[in-house]
Amino acid sequence: MDRFRRHFLGRLLSGSGLLWCLGKIPAKTALAMGRYPQGVRKVQGEAFVEELAARVGDPVRIGDTVRTGPDGTIVFVVEAAVFLLREQSRLELRREAIDESRTTDVLRLLEGKMLGVFSRRRAKKLITVTAVAGIRGSGAYAETDPELTYLCTCYGRAEIVAIADPKSRESVRTRHHESPRFIDVDGRIRPAPVINHTDAELILLESMVGRRPPFVDSPGHGY
Repeated sequence: MDRFRRHFLGRLLSGSGLLWCLGKIPAKTALAMGRYPQGVRKVQGEAFVEELAARVGDPVRIGDTVRTGPDGTIVFVVEAAVFLLREQSRLELRREAIDESRTTDVLRLLEGKMLGVFSRRRAKKLITVTAVAGIRGSGAYAETDPELTYLCTCYGRAEIVAIADPKSRESVRTRHHESPRFIDVDGRIRPAPVINHTDAELILLESMVGRRPPFVDSPGHGY
């Protein structure tokens, strides 16, 4: 982990309320009490919500666009989801109707790098330049540029479809980073290594909404 990320992660840990992560407050109780703050939790460097400079405590809602500059990193909570955007990233948060009674949250990562953790109660659809992934009960890390998407379903389930070739698709179910994938501009889905995200970051993000990743109690975890 580079010095910038170590410094930023250290600042997060210092104010994250890790008692939840350590199990001092049951997750269901914390959620029911509404104890977790919404909106921007940490920011470093240039970061913007709806083109306004982001500050800790600013709201972030479905319908907003969040982006970071060349030196920017931001962590924010939207309902029961928590996001970390790294430098040079842009994420649109939307909600779309599935039918008359159901909706899904759409995360459009137009550029850059995103780590997110999500509730099992609500499905998400992640869209990048080259891929669409339906995800549920997951921690997921994605990087995208015009030629290639990297997607690690850190835990949970994902249905991955290549935009260039909708017949190119794969279902993954993981507990601890077992199936990272590259999805390229030509529609190929292929195995990838685990890169640029850590278990410590996932544990931290989940703690902000009173949850723990499923791998925490498993022996031998450590990315």
